Amino acid sequence: MQSHKRPKIGPICKRIAKLGEMDLKNYVHYLATQGRSSFTEDEALKETKLSKIALKSAIKRLKKKQEIASPLQGFFIIVPPEYESLQSLPPEQFIDELMRHLKMPYYVGLISAAQFYGAAHQKPQTFQVVIPKARRDLQIGRVKISFTCKSGAEQSAVRQFNTPRGFVWVADPATLAVDLVLFPQKAGGISAVCEILSDLSEHLNIEFVKKEISQVKHAPHLQRLGYFFEMLNLEELAQLCEEQLKKQIYVRKALLDPQEKPEGASLNSRWRLIINTELEA
Repeated sequence: MQSHKRPKIGPICKRIAKLGEMDLKNYVHYLATQGRSSFTEDEALKETKLSKIALKSAIKRLKKKQEIASPLQGFFIIVPPEYESLQSLPPEQFIDELMRHLKMPYYVGLISAAQFYGAAHQKPQTFQVVIPKARRDLQIGRVKISFTCKSGAEQSAVRQFNTPRGFVWVADPATLAVDLVLFPQKAGGISAVCEILSDLSEHLNIEFVKKEISQVKHAPHLQRLGYFFEMLNLEELAQLCEEQLKKQIYVRKALLDPQEKPEGASLNSRWRLIINTELEA
């Protein structure tokens, strides 16, 4: 899904070292001038020639001064003065290097992805990242990163967005549309999903939507997505969901909002959906 090589730093670091033994502070400063947002313990040991004990002491001093932060053992983020109060870089500026360090494909998803398309109505409290294998959420200073596990995430359509320190992979609008119905509670609930889809509709590519919904295994997700597309007058996309549903052995009645009770709700016969909540397109 993604390919990006970390810039080589050794030769220039050697030129710096000619002026004297390079300490960690100079090394970190150099990386920052090259647009790097992070470094690993192994890199620092190799480039500075410090002993492990000396490096650990230097790391401890820089962490105390809040010039670096560590979301994972052996991985460090460079924190410039303008982000001192955050005690971290903004997550979109280091998530790519972090995930390459973990050797794990990823993309920014859900409300965090919606922000890149101007479709988010509120800033999420956590930076949302979708990955193919489960792992713990992270907190670095005041920054929280939540991971959502999605089978086949590495095959999902993504887009590349530039950041001040490189780039980040973000869910394509088609991927985002599907993920919103897969994980509605992580997007603020069914009503919020409908609002985001409404703003996202102009960005949806029919071929990408067709590819993404072909990966959806459970009928209720397709039923809800098709209903949303119909509400938003995206009939071509609604028909794609309908065609995919025909491949299901049996489509049962499903709740539009799984978190709400069905009492007094009406049935939408096209989607076999119990409309147990009011939505505004």
